[in-house]
Amino acid sequence: KDGIGDIEDSGDQNSLNKSNKEKKNRKDKSETVQTNEKPSFMRLLLPAAFLTGFAGLAYEILWNRALATFTSNSIYSFSSILVVYLTGIGIGSYIYGKFLSSRNQGLPLLIRLQVILFALVSLTDVFLNDMHILLVPFKGLMNIPLLSIIFPGLFFSFIMMFLPALLMGMVFPLICSIYAGSSDGVRLGIGKIYFYNTLGSMLGSGVAGFILIPSLGVIKSLLMVSLINLFIALYGSFYFEKRAKWGKRLWISIGVVCIFIFIPYIMGKS
Repeated sequence: KDGIGDIEDSGDQNSLNKSNKEKKNRKDKSETVQTNEKPSFMRLLLPAAFLTGFAGLAYEILWNRALATFTSNSIYSFSSILVVYLTGIGIGSYIYGKFLSSRNQGLPLLIRLQVILFALVSLTDVFLNDMHILLVPFKGLMNIPLLSIIFPGLFFSFIMMFLPALLMGMVFPLICSIYAGSSDGVRLGIGKIYFYNTLGSMLGSGVAGFILIPSLGVIKSLLMVSLINLFIALYGSFYFEKRAKWGKRLWISIGVVCIFIFIPYIMGKS
């Protein structure tokens, strides 16, 4: 009986060891898959941080130039740009931290924000030359000397850039949270994101001021920069929807339509 009991115990021990070994193999495979997916995911976020920084400062330079056509004083127009731009970014960051950071939406939220940002900028840009009509209901305020100087800049700045700045304020902490949660350290991850975002901001301001405005003008330049946001959304959707063929087809269709609509508009609009 003792021999039979020993055999049964050894059999149970062997089966237990076998099940533990299978669990370990499955865990090692899952970790291998995650580590293989992580580099491709990181390759998306760092360029996204660079491009969002590039577009953000390019927008600020272009909006400042566009606003100069509605205001007679460049100092007030620049101050209005800064007030509205920084207010939008601050409120957007607060909204993300307060209401969106706990939902763990990650890349899908980044794609949606970029699509909405592209739509807002391109829509306001198309009607940029006709925005002076919006001041007609406020004609009475223009009779007050101080308001006639300050109000137009703040008003047009709010219309053109508050909502885009709000979305841009959500994008930066979103990218930081995605990258920090997927990399080997919070400090290292945020440091990398901040570096690439700052580098993109430096290049964006220079390219907008020295290349885009002299060669294309404000309206065409804004449309060109807005395509950067669409590109980020398309690139992110290819990663997110890599297993869904309909998702790829949908975003490819949207991209092709936008290219065929906006490129002729950019090349033909004076």
